[in-house]
Amino acid sequence: MSFISRDIPGLGRITTSIKLCEDTVVQFRGVPYGVVEQRFRQPQLCETWGGGSFEASKFGPACPSPATIFNLVGATLKAHEREGQVPADEFRCLNLNITTPIEIASNLLPVSIYFHGGMNCTSSANLPGYNPGNLVRLSMRLGSPIIVVTVNFRLGAFGFMASEDLKADNREAGYRGVGNYALYDQYTALKWVKKYIAGFGGDPDQITAIGQSSGASDLHILMMSDLLRSEALLKQAVIISGNAVMTSRELEHQQRIYDKFLEHLQIPLTLSPADRLARLRAVKQQDLTSAYACLGSPLPNWQATVDGVVLKTLPTCDRMSSQTYALSIKRIMVGDCEQEGILWGERIRQKHWTATKVFELLRTYFDPDDVSDILRQYEIAGGDSDQDLTTKLIKFCGEVEFKQPLYELAVNWKNGDAFYYHMRFINHFEGRFKGSAHHGVDLLFFFQTYNHVLSEEYEAVAEQMGKHFIKFISGGSPWDPFNKAGRCLSYGPEWVSVIKRDEAHSWQHQKEVGCNDWHEKCTLVSRDLRGEVVYKK
Repeated sequence: MSFISRDIPGLGRITTSIKLCEDTVVQFRGVPYGVVEQRFRQPQLCETWGGGSFEASKFGPACPSPATIFNLVGATLKAHEREGQVPADEFRCLNLNITTPIEIASNLLPVSIYFHGGMNCTSSANLPGYNPGNLVRLSMRLGSPIIVVTVNFRLGAFGFMASEDLKADNREAGYRGVGNYALYDQYTALKWVKKYIAGFGGDPDQITAIGQSSGASDLHILMMSDLLRSEALLKQAVIISGNAVMTSRELEHQQRIYDKFLEHLQIPLTLSPADRLARLRAVKQQDLTSAYACLGSPLPNWQATVDGVVLKTLPTCDRMSSQTYALSIKRIMVGDCEQEGILWGERIRQKHWTATKVFELLRTYFDPDDVSDILRQYEIAGGDSDQDLTTKLIKFCGEVEFKQPLYELAVNWKNGDAFYYHMRFINHFEGRFKGSAHHGVDLLFFFQTYNHVLSEEYEAVAEQMGKHFIKFISGGSPWDPFNKAGRCLSYGPEWVSVIKRDEAHSWQHQKEVGCNDWHEKCTLVSRDLRGEVVYKK
């Protein structure tokens, strides 16, 4: 077995035996970027390797998450036997995987950093579907080689728990804010890559961060925050099927989540704050993830907290036109899928909605004329079958939660060019989303990992998508900017073409009537439709 080594200034020598794509690509796995000293605390940057060296042939631990399997795309990829299963570890999960051309280039290469999705609750950068070896190989074949970094970070309660107890505890320890530990992990990963990627052949001044689903929401929040405003860590960002509006909550909401956990874990509220927190920190990690079921699902969504530091105010779509971002981020790409809302289809079905019930729900938020317009825009009528009504409500939720915030982000981007793509190719694999262009279907194409199980047509689409992303990461323009030309790239339904991208149906009416909190009301309706509880003062 032969090893590949790199000497990283300030850290030491790193070696790996992982060579991919006919020995043209090398992968350094499980590289620590941060240190977690205690549960529910912000991380510290990893700036030393014990003994001045690191062996990077094995994946590092991922964050503990529920055992429930959640596979969006249906297709499965068998992990290589050498990859193995690494036990989850909340204190050692701050690690990343670096995939580069095996030959060191004469010039520093553009870098992409990927934050995975999974409701901020599950998944891992170690999954075979996220292995960027084929993407790096494609970039080499195109003559525009890139480096791709995939990041593990804290999830669920470990990354997002927040409460007044934790706020006081964090303040006493010298930390500002509360919760958002996962976002600090991601921020720390960006700092680590900026500081050390040159040793791997990467250009620290040409870094593109990519987030998908909850990873995109986290990245969008970081782009707004003072964390990225104070340091030029990114030059570009890609936001795929996620946004800050979806995954941000007030501390009052998070406090109720915290209280539910204390009750479920039989930690008395009569204890002092310090004792309550000590008991919670002592809970075994597998028992903590098992307790997620107390929130109504074994795989609940976890959200960032408005803490006055990372998030100063609750993001809303209505404020997107005036939202500013870190000036170092010059260009962005955003993407969505045709049927994003199908992700919540089962939840909506379980609520047994009728047209009358939908009408009554809308009346709690809107005037009669506005209610009539929404019903007309989405063609909701009393004669709808259960399936037809569910399909229409899925469309409403998808447009409100995904499409409109991404549209507003792209059309109002002021730092430079904003590119937009829309995925319309459907999933042909067996599974709950077969036959739809569902949330996450673009994962079948982007990383090039599924090419060997795709049809000839879809393999060509995957390669085309890879070329577009590589061009963007390398500083080129994959198509005309949306914020200048008003048009986006459509993958499907037949091939790749440029189309006009309009606002959501309901948003067009909002601009006609001039209602400033229209999207906020629509978001509350969407959450009611799928049964999500949002706690307020």
